[in-house]
Amino acid sequence: MAAVGVVDSLGAMAKTKSERKAQAALDEAAVAAKTARRAAKSAPKKSAKKLRDLAADAREVAETSAKRVKKHPKKVGKKAVAVSERIETEVAKAAKKADAKSSRSSKKTSAKNPAPAPAADPTPAATDPKLEQLTVAELRRRARDAGKTGYSRLRKQQLIALVLS
Repeated sequence: MAAVGVVDSLGAMAKTKSERKAQAALDEAAVAAKTARRAAKSAPKKSAKKLRDLAADAREVAETSAKRVKKHPKKVGKKAVAVSERIETEVAKAAKKADAKSSRSSKKTSAKNPAPAPAADPTPAATDPKLEQLTVAELRRRARDAGKTGYSRLRKQQLIALVLS
C-alpha cells in the first residue's frame, strides 16, 4: 500500500503537519510577491517603492530551502504568513491612495471644465422673427452680452433659443 501525503512545490513529501503548513505559507508568499509586483505598476511612486521592497522580501521568504523548512517549519511558516499579510495591507493602502488620487484629479478636471450648458431645443415653439433675421455672429454677441455661456458651438436655431431663455 502506497503512502498518501501532500507533495510540496519541490516535489518532496512533507512529513509533518507543521511542514505542510509552512510549505503552504511559502507558496502563499510567492503568490503575494507576484501580486505586490503587479500592484506596484499602477500604484503612486512612494507606495510602488514600498510594494517592490515587500515583493522582494516575500520572494526571499518563498525561496526558503527545504532543509530550513524541515528544521524550523513553524518559524518559516510564521515568517511567510507575516510577509503575506504585510503585502495584503500595503496593496490595499496603495489601491486606496490611487483611488483618492484619481478622484482628486477628476474633481480638478470637472472644476476646470464645467459642464456645458444644456443644449437648447433646436426648434423653439415661439421664435422671434427679428432674431431669425440676425446672423449667427450677431446672435453669439447677444448671447455674450446676456451673460450666457456655451454658445460658441451652437447652431442658429439653438442660439435663438438660448437668447430667448
